[in-house]
Amino acid sequence: KDLTRRQIDQEFDCLPTAAEYGCFDPDDITAISTGRWQESGERGHTYIVFADLGRVRDQCAIVVYDLTENTFCYNMVLPRGTKHKEAARILRQHQDLFNGAATGADCTAGATGGHSKPDETIKLYRDAVIGLHPVYWSYQKEEAIQSFCVNVEQHAMLIAPQCTLLRDQMGTYEAKKKGDRTEYNGIGPDDVMTAALGAWLGKKRGWTPTNGRATADIAQTL
Repeated sequence: KDLTRRQIDQEFDCLPTAAEYGCFDPDDITAISTGRWQESGERGHTYIVFADLGRVRDQCAIVVYDLTENTFCYNMVLPRGTKHKEAARILRQHQDLFNGAATGADCTAGATGGHSKPDETIKLYRDAVIGLHPVYWSYQKEEAIQSFCVNVEQHAMLIAPQCTLLRDQMGTYEAKKKGDRTEYNGIGPDDVMTAALGAWLGKKRGWTPTNGRATADIAQTL
């Protein structure tokens, strides 16, 4: 039978960035992977730092987006089991490293897998991070993903080639119809991809640091 380019990549060439129902074309991921890797902020640049919070089932992932160069310039994951207090300290450390970046976090289900009240965990991050932008994903997450996908397709953003965690998860991020709605998930871990979506949301909503300190924001519900 006739196979699509993505199926050929996946089945015969064993490319990791070739999910059958993938949101992103592997060629587009390659084309935009020309940004600069940065481990700290540069003078005159503004940034968004975003974390997908996790501890038990998922790792905590942190992504940095350089608004000045329109580039995802840094990504990392903390070891599975890292306590929230330590993760909050590291998130604040990255806020400071990147010029007092506007900083957000995926606080869906209280970052506990739904086993605790949100404020029990999120308070640790609010106390540690200046002006934390909390994000609670819901069915409207699709809007953020579609915007992200369009900009990747148009090569309107860049990714540092060293951001292998993000690039690999983009390659296995799928969209599948379920009834009258579409579900978006990674074939494997998608924590870094979720953090990137959060940073992209921050860009769309105009999150900016003020005088080296992240501006406070009301809870963002998606």
